[in-house]
Amino acid sequence: MKPKVFVVMPVHDRLKFTKRCLGDLGRQKYKDLEIIVIDDGSTDGTFEYIRRYQPQVHLIRGDGNLWWSRAVYLGIEYALAGARDKDYILLMNNDCFFGLELVEQLVRTARKHPRALIGSLCTTTTKPERVVEAGIRINWPKGVIQSVAETMSTDPKRYRKTSVIDQLDALPGKGTLVPVGGIRKFGTINYKRLPHYIADYEFSNRAKRAGYQLLVDVHARIKHVWEATGYKPDTYKGVSGCREAWVALFDRRSMMNIIDWCNFLLLACPGEYRLRNFYITFLKIVRGATQLLFKSRSKR
Repeated sequence: MKPKVFVVMPVHDRLKFTKRCLGDLGRQKYKDLEIIVIDDGSTDGTFEYIRRYQPQVHLIRGDGNLWWSRAVYLGIEYALAGARDKDYILLMNNDCFFGLELVEQLVRTARKHPRALIGSLCTTTTKPERVVEAGIRINWPKGVIQSVAETMSTDPKRYRKTSVIDQLDALPGKGTLVPVGGIRKFGTINYKRLPHYIADYEFSNRAKRAGYQLLVDVHARIKHVWEATGYKPDTYKGVSGCREAWVALFDRRSMMNIIDWCNFLLLACPGEYRLRNFYITFLKIVRGATQLLFKSRSKR
């Protein structure tokens, strides 16, 4: 029997994205799929639409306070209750779109690498010729966290000479296939310490520390609506520079959230390098927030 793939997809509004993503999932050549959507308090009719027009989807409803991590946690818990160790969980965001062979390709690669998490090569919907995510490499002694796409190449053609990208230290939580048996060993999403951003990095890095490879299948490709993700400075037009900097440092939607990064380092960074990484990360984040502050003031 083929392994079953449980697709775990958290959503909050953005129904047009959800419709398209569910459409791509429904057309997959790999048919042994169960789709789990966690609707965290959408106000645009998402819950009603899925219940009426996508009755095959298992729907979990939140109150708007789950955020990414707890929503994914609930989806994984539901999947684990009915999954076998040889099955897989595919983490997917609703602002990602892909071809008919994505799941089949990921499963094929996963079966060649039974102790591995398999990520997808990610481009953007507006610039499909630009790779934005191909895994993460971390140099703890130097305090450097780097995207492979930034250090290797943003050109998809440069990835043709290999089938997988290896020697990774973290994977994003969209388009990543995870073995169920592995989750039962290294654990699920840590939503209590990392409610939204960087929980995917910690989850996959924990898998690596448990002896699982982290790979990106260059033939498994997704397109991401990049501009729809996270906090953007333009979100808070008209506010003061101080408010802008505060939002960047502490807003739950901000990828610069200093509390989340501190928790990530406490959970993932080896003890002997922790102080150095705290110092480097703190400087980077504060510098970024300061640039927002002065940029905002310079526009006045």
